Amino acid sequence: MKDTLDLSRTTGTATLALVCDAPTRTGFDPGDPAAAGAFGREGLALAHLGDVRRLFDGVPLARVRLALPGGHTGMWLLALCLVAAEEHGLRPDELSGTTYEEGPAATALALRLRGDLTAYARASLPRWAFRP
Repeated sequence: MKDTLDLSRTTGTATLALVCDAPTRTGFDPGDPAAAGAFGREGLALAHLGDVRRLFDGVPLARVRLALPGGHTGMWLLALCLVAAEEHGLRPDELSGTTYEEGPAATALALRLRGDLTAYARASLPRWAFRP
């Protein structure tokens, strides 16, 4: 992660994209037998706040724009990032980033969650954007 952030700085970008593994994107618990062997295989395995704290350790969140996946776990992941940012001394309105959608079609639940997340972001996160 730190190598990726260093590369972003040297190329002039300040975006840190969190590319999560399939179990994280679909909301599986690490202990769920259905996700056995899949955690961390193709991206970040994030299961709880401690994972996000470790991920952001040493990352200057005030100067980095985050890119988070949406879908079923977008709201949950943003909530974890907001708590970690607060622990770094940032207010929610100071955190900058984007929630992007993955996959060809969203479920009704994902669309409803995106609507709730969009309403919250418009009211509380002026530096946050959404991308299809």
